[in-house]
Amino acid sequence: MHPTRTPFKLRSEQLEVLQGDTYATIDCRRVESVYYNAGWMTVRYKVTGEVVLNCTGMELFDIKYLLHTLEIQRNRNRDLDQLLKKRDAGSIPLSIF
Repeated sequence: MHPTRTPFKLRSEQLEVLQGDTYATIDCRRVESVYYNAGWMTVRYKVTGEVVLNCTGMELFDIKYLLHTLEIQRNRNRDLDQLLKKRDAGSIPLSIF
């Protein structure tokens, strides 16, 4: 008898999603956008890269939870980027002195 495996493993900086017999890893710090269409979820990273997840065998509740979790992470990453840009824009370039 095969034990039931949880569909998600939440780590401090990554999310692991069950895909068949293995887990696909998503680097939460790099999440830029999330798309869901016809049972497939695409997580795009900043600069380059993406992870495509097959969600056709997942429960609707699990898909909603995963999408919500990734959207929250995407929003945190965007907020952090905006904060860093504001902080950098407020600094005085040393070349002026």
